[in-house]
Amino acid sequence: MLIQNGYNCLEAGDGAAAPRPEIGILFMSGYSDDSLARDMEQLMKQRFWRSLIAVLAGNAIYFSVEHLLPPRGQHQPFHIDWGLVIDFWMCLVCYGIVRLVR
Repeated sequence: MLIQNGYNCLEAGDGAAAPRPEIGILFMSGYSDDSLARDMEQLMKQRFWRSLIAVLAGNAIYFSVEHLLPPRGQHQPFHIDWGLVIDFWMCLVCYGIVRLVR
């Protein structure tokens, strides 16, 4: 492995170096292993709670308006149907709103 232009690079068999910026950025950021682990753990917790809130809100909205949808838009248990697609999109919209609000 060699360092080139601030990036960690892997040297290919032909002598050319392929940059890997994601490793170089972490390597050069000055993080200690403990602080990086704490930051990653905090980020994972934030993402988990955002996702959980979005899924619960999206499902609550979908199931509260499901009876108003046409029959094709209503989910049938144990089937892949348009109801699942509508439910997924509602959860995705809720996730976008949660991300905007932060």
